[in-house]
Amino acid sequence: MHDRPRSTVADRISGVVKQLRGNDSPLGFGLWDSRTAYNHGQVMNAIKGIGDRRKHIKDGYQYVGGFPAHQWRRATSDDHYKTLSYGIAQFGKEWQPIREALDRPYHYVSIGPGTGEKDQHVLRHLQSMAMTDTIVYVPIDISGDLLRMGLQKSLQDVDEERVEVLPIELDITDAEAAAALDPVLNELTGGSGMLLSLLGNTLANFHADTKMLKQITSLMSPNDLLFIELATAQQADTKLAGKAAEEYAASKSFREFALATLLEYTDLSRDQGSVKPTVQLIDESVIQITTHFSVDKRLRVELKDGDHFDLLKDEPIELYISRKYTDPALDKLFAGFENVATTSSRYRGRLAMKTPFGNTMDLLRPRASSKDKNPEHPVTGGG
Repeated sequence: MHDRPRSTVADRISGVVKQLRGNDSPLGFGLWDSRTAYNHGQVMNAIKGIGDRRKHIKDGYQYVGGFPAHQWRRATSDDHYKTLSYGIAQFGKEWQPIREALDRPYHYVSIGPGTGEKDQHVLRHLQSMAMTDTIVYVPIDISGDLLRMGLQKSLQDVDEERVEVLPIELDITDAEAAAALDPVLNELTGGSGMLLSLLGNTLANFHADTKMLKQITSLMSPNDLLFIELATAQQADTKLAGKAAEEYAASKSFREFALATLLEYTDLSRDQGSVKPTVQLIDESVIQITTHFSVDKRLRVELKDGDHFDLLKDEPIELYISRKYTDPALDKLFAGFENVATTSSRYRGRLAMKTPFGNTMDLLRPRASSKDKNPEHPVTGGG
């Protein structure tokens, strides 16, 4: 980064906020302006099965609201749910190769910052590289509750005098909102390059993971880097798929989290049905775990807006999906990127034995064919 006064960065943020207010942007900015409330009708339609008739919780809304956010936080600290708990506990150690590969300070954009521990590590390192310069930190989440929760942790032990923070409440699956985000990020970072993170296996929770990665990549220029973390499996077969399902079934806190949004939007109670994971092998390279709710007799269900629908015996309501990727699946997923650095680990089970599951962290750069927002801007510019 060039030496630029703090006011320059602060003025950029102030200008962006004024522009968002004036243009009635689909982005919610700061923590005081929730745009997700307009989508509650879509969430209830998805639960009813309107349209494609598949009853499900709309992508991302598993985290919206105080109760779901609280239940998710409980699940992240459950050692039975290693996809999240292991990644958080070991992040400070496991991300070292990624940290060492960062050749300069970047502004930091975090999609789904979670409980904030990982962003805290990243911010502290970026600040140490930036010396006296100010960096911009943009945490993005569909859940205002999670943004508030994550910020409390991510900014601990961070020099807040040298970081400008602009939380954005955003449904990243919304193409209009994502398109509106693009020029905002470019303005905030001054075209000098950003480190965009997608940690905690977040990509695996989207129904269309490949499409979502492309949509997120469209926000990036060749000056930018993507820091992504995904859950892995040594191979995708029926035996390991069964073991993956056991991980989710064994965690009571995960089951409570998966059910939270359904309880928020309907008059259903947890004792009226069961929460169970099912597994599917995709292209013999991905294990997909889908968690459903079902009842053992037909029920008339009331939604929070007073509407009703019938839930048939054993008819599933899809609550949550996740995936574990093999190496061939990762190679295919990251085909549009140049790999800068990789680190992978496997969970440890009883007697410190390694399991067939783990995490991978990858630092990726868009290939030359990606959109170049500012081709003449030097990599070390900005501030």
